[in-house]
Amino acid sequence: MLSARPLSTLLGAAAAIAVVTSVAACYTDAPTYASCSEDIGCAEGADGCFRVLLTRTDGTTGDAAFCTRGCSRHDECPGGGLCLQLVGDATSRLLCYQACTTSGDCYSPLVCTSTTGASGDPTVCMP
Repeated sequence: MLSARPLSTLLGAAAAIAVVTSVAACYTDAPTYASCSEDIGCAEGADGCFRVLLTRTDGTTGDAAFCTRGCSRHDECPGGGLCLQLVGDATSRLLCYQACTTSGDCYSPLVCTSTTGASGDPTVCMP
């Protein structure tokens, strides 16, 4: 489980350690929230391919890159996504994360992950 804060007070999926970096891509075609890489870029609507590395509060780690966009409010995220900031991310960057009920709602290799915060306990697709 990750800990989160509401966007109005800074909604964030918390991790013991979190790093968000931008990944350069050669061309665009992956939809928002889909996996991406240096070879597979992102379609219009995403700001780019972002790699998220995190260590969860239970000690497990996650590392994946996916197409997303910066945000300041939930309603700026496509497809009912949630605007989150990973606790521990030195950039303090707010990004859209896909909301989910099960991991089947997420693009592989992301998994549906519980978060905690003052505004409830949303589940979002995370590495």
